[in-house]
Amino acid sequence: MTYYRIIPEIELDEIKQKKYLDTSSNDWYPYPSNTIINVFESDDPNYICTKYAITIADNRELKPGECLYMIKIEDPPGIIEIDKSQNDFPESRAHHGPIPIKHIIVTKQILLNIKADMRKIKKIIHLKKQPIINNGKSK
Repeated sequence: MTYYRIIPEIELDEIKQKKYLDTSSNDWYPYPSNTIINVFESDDPNYICTKYAITIADNRELKPGECLYMIKIEDPPGIIEIDKSQNDFPESRAHHGPIPIKHIIVTKQILLNIKADMRKIKKIIHLKKQPIINNGKSK
């Protein structure tokens, strides 16, 4: 199976800066603070994108002009299990611990049409699949 996560640009910038993905500032019951939830397991990234992007945009309270990115997590280290945080996302998995940047590839940019009372996907841009870093340097 393949794993994906949908993130706002600010989280992508944090990954580039820290050189890993984590959610150390959030606690998701029943998990400790170093657990990453909403790691979606699927062989169909377009399905994950269209099913969850708007909900994630709502949860992150994105503003007009902001967008989301889909990252692919290749050969994630550590333990991945079915997400028990009761988020009603059946494809969601929980990853214990940070994911180093070398396992992360940005695959899509999700442009949103955001208005005061509504969010919808405007356009999904399929990016050239490439790691966030080359030779240890962030892009």
